[in-house]
Amino acid sequence: MPAGKSEKPTPQRLRELRKKGQVAQSREVVSAVLTIGFFALFVASLPRLVDRLEAALLLPVAYLKNENFVVVALQLFGSYGREIQSLTMPFLGVVLIGGVGAHMLQIGVLFSPSAAAPSLMKLNPSENISRIFSSQSLFELSRSVMKVLLLGLVLLFVVRAAVSSLVWIPSCGISCLALLTGNLLFHVAVWAGSIHLVVAIADFAFQRWQFEKKNMMSLAEVKREYKENEGDPLIKRRRKQLRSQLMTKNPVALARSATALISNPTHIAVALYYDGQQTPLPVIDAIGTDLVAQQMIAAATAAGVPVMRNVPLARALLEDGLVDEYIPSHLIEPIAEVLRALGDLATEAGGSPL
Repeated sequence: MPAGKSEKPTPQRLRELRKKGQVAQSREVVSAVLTIGFFALFVASLPRLVDRLEAALLLPVAYLKNENFVVVALQLFGSYGREIQSLTMPFLGVVLIGGVGAHMLQIGVLFSPSAAAPSLMKLNPSENISRIFSSQSLFELSRSVMKVLLLGLVLLFVVRAAVSSLVWIPSCGISCLALLTGNLLFHVAVWAGSIHLVVAIADFAFQRWQFEKKNMMSLAEVKREYKENEGDPLIKRRRKQLRSQLMTKNPVALARSATALISNPTHIAVALYYDGQQTPLPVIDAIGTDLVAQQMIAAATAAGVPVMRNVPLARALLEDGLVDEYIPSHLIEPIAEVLRALGDLATEAGGSPL
């Protein structure tokens, strides 16, 4: 994590990165989808493949009556070409549909010309060398080696378990061979697909964690983004809509639906609402003093809303904060620490983090 950057990327930052084509994705997910798709299609198509193979082996006999070698060769070439095309088209479909589907499964529909634009940094030898020996490259190398070893062990155990059946291959026909081969490939497909799937899930989780860690923000960046959004007409319109919706509610009702309540401990109560998908910063839902504050604290406690007793912070919010507005910029850091502490407590208690 870069020095001084302790805050998770905001939804606005994630949207900006997405426009540039920078998203968390794993190539192992694509590999797993294609591997499972290939094996599933091959095992399902094996009887048909055997029939087509038998027909292809007998195909030259049908042209023996023609003594012209060139004509026979052209006819065989055309027939085999059509057979190969017919057999490979479904697998090409798996590559196309599986590849596109695996990418959409991770990042949705995304078209970013800037991501496809050529970059001079890719021609920098020092950058390329540092990229080769980076922790990301070492992790990918370790992951690939581990996957190859696991697949090798699986293949070894499956073949050893099938040795007693494989000894009958010389004495059985093509149908028997297809049955034995299909049974062997089925077990290989199940184990190989399972390994690819587990590796893909683990790698996708790691890539998302690393992407978030790489794009962490400092408090200064969060404050700057907040100030920029203050002048955004869309944000202002949204705030007006929220204000009109909340005018009909009282502070006690707002305390029940708040994300957290800051108290002082009985004379001041401030209800904060924060949802990273809707608001870049916490919003002050309601402020109450004396009897109203006590009612807000009781309502929040009954509703399971976290209540944090912080006298200096509650007084600062009372003096500088405005209802239905974002928290003051100079209080971003202490409120972020409070929300982070409450989120840790919620996680330890088995609930969902804030």
